Amino acid sequence: MNISGDSFTKSKILLVDDNESNLFLLRNFLEEEKFLIITAINGSQAIDITISNLPDIILMDALMPVLNGYEACRQLKRNDLTRHIPVILISSGQNQKDFEKAIDNLADDFITKPVNKKLLLTRIKSLLRTKFLNDELEKYRSTLEKKVRERTRTLTLTQEVTIFSLAKLAESRDPETGQHLERIRVYCKLLAEELRKDDEYKNYISDEYVYSLYLTSPLHDIGKVGIKDSILLKPDKLTSEEMEILKMHPIIGGETLKAADEMLKQRSLLTIGKHIAYYHHERYDGTGYPFGKKGEEISLSARILAIADVYDALRADRPYKKSWNHKESVDTIVSQAGSHFDPVVIKSFISKSDEFDKINETYK
Repeated sequence: MNISGDSFTKSKILLVDDNESNLFLLRNFLEEEKFLIITAINGSQAIDITISNLPDIILMDALMPVLNGYEACRQLKRNDLTRHIPVILISSGQNQKDFEKAIDNLADDFITKPVNKKLLLTRIKSLLRTKFLNDELEKYRSTLEKKVRERTRTLTLTQEVTIFSLAKLAESRDPETGQHLERIRVYCKLLAEELRKDDEYKNYISDEYVYSLYLTSPLHDIGKVGIKDSILLKPDKLTSEEMEILKMHPIIGGETLKAADEMLKQRSLLTIGKHIAYYHHERYDGTGYPFGKKGEEISLSARILAIADVYDALRADRPYKKSWNHKESVDTIVSQAGSHFDPVVIKSFISKSDEFDKINETYK
């Protein structure tokens, strides 16, 4: 449709009337005004033609067999594909009730017979002009939304890559076995999704929470960047003094992420990352470190990660031990429900333990 001033060249109009004489007269008049005309003889046919041809405007007789204009108009206006197309109902009735019925059925305008051609042309042009502007606005909105989505995807990907790269950088100082960080985040996601089925957590664990946990769980040991190599990479057993120094890494990591989180001045992905870094070595019975927190004093994210981290450590070969098999690892973790681990999270772990084994094999 080309609209320039009062020119509506090539605007497509659907004429709907069961009276062939009426169709002929209106068609000749509107074609003289350079409109493109398509026709239908009842409301049912009008709906099919509208869906397949998407005219710019519809002129429809109100009273027809098969499906009258009122009901056809209502159906078109309730269809997301066609609701934006203006509909003018034409009726021989001239009382207030006919007008109200047209409005009740969502018509954009109502004209009585005999049709005043000059008035009809004015109404058509007015509605076409409004439709054109609305169409342009919708195109702009759609384009803007697409750009926002693309920018959001880019920012999200950049965020994910940056966080994971940071975790990988920290891991490079204390290399874990294979794809440790990849496994950890998948374990955590799996546990969180299962745990949200529990009545206690179904309103707490949102999609956003699961995503944040997945994204930031690899940061759990980022504090190890602050531990000197002579301790971190020592091949022999650590002395008690050295162990106390190593036990500072949750505080170093937590404080680092806390500072970054506070710069954002709002709850962010790093809020969960901070809790994980601080508390992932706490134990449910309060015997962990560095703060000796217990039970629900320990953030849920850290309680989830604790199981994922220990399972991965048990399944891995280390200089000081051979890898355990899946059953040995599961039995050991389950036996520590209520002491090392949250019993509720353990239930979710038991439900998904077979998938833990599959994940371990996938990311060997």
